[in-house]
Amino acid sequence: MAQVQTYTMAGTWEVGDLIRVTIGAKTWDYAVTSATIATFLPLFVTAFNALSATDYPEFSEITASSSSPVLTFTADTAGKPFTATLTPLESNAGAADAQTIEGAGSATTGTAATAC
Repeated sequence: MAQVQTYTMAGTWEVGDLIRVTIGAKTWDYAVTSATIATFLPLFVTAFNALSATDYPEFSEITASSSSPVLTFTADTAGKPFTATLTPLESNAGAADAQTIEGAGSATTGTAATAC
């Protein structure tokens, strides 16, 4: 089975707030373009899935999808585990004030819906 992890976006997001994704030794920051989760989450998914496999090899082994307010990461290869940490941050990369991921204001590794 392919590993699946889910993350729930909540709270008050502002344009420019960041979603920091860390997988392995790589980190990628996504600046939200809308204060509405239902609007920015599909854009996040598109940007994540378009990341370069050369620059982000760990990320290219995972496919993102969403059904607002839930973000889902699915391993492309059954039996190959991954650990993805998402951190909500302010636009200056400072600690989040009102935006949350998985109901917490700090970094989260998500809910393992399906372990590999």
